[in-house]
Amino acid sequence: MTKNKRLINFDLSTMTNGGVQEKFVQELKKVTENILDPNTDATKKRTVTITLTYQPNENRDAVSVYSEVKFKLVPHNYIAGWTKH
Repeated sequence: MTKNKRLINFDLSTMTNGGVQEKFVQELKKVTENILDPNTDATKKRTVTITLTYQPNENRDAVSVYSEVKFKLVPHNYIAGWTKH
C-alpha cells in the first residue's frame, strides 16, 4: 500500500483541456443522427466508447493522459438489386 495515497477528482470537461468532452459531443451527435435516420434499424444498439490511457513518469509525480472516443452506428437498410424499367 502506498504511503502517500491521494484521491484524484476527474471532470470529463477538463480532461485534455476539454478535448474529451468535445470529442464525446461530436460522436454523440453522429449517434443521435443515426438513431433518427429512418433508413436504419430503429431497435439496434449504437455505442460511444471513451478510452482513457494514463502513462505515469518514473517518479510517479506526473501522468500523461491520452484519449480516444469511438462510435458504432447501425448501417443503412439498403434494398439489394436493381429495378429495370
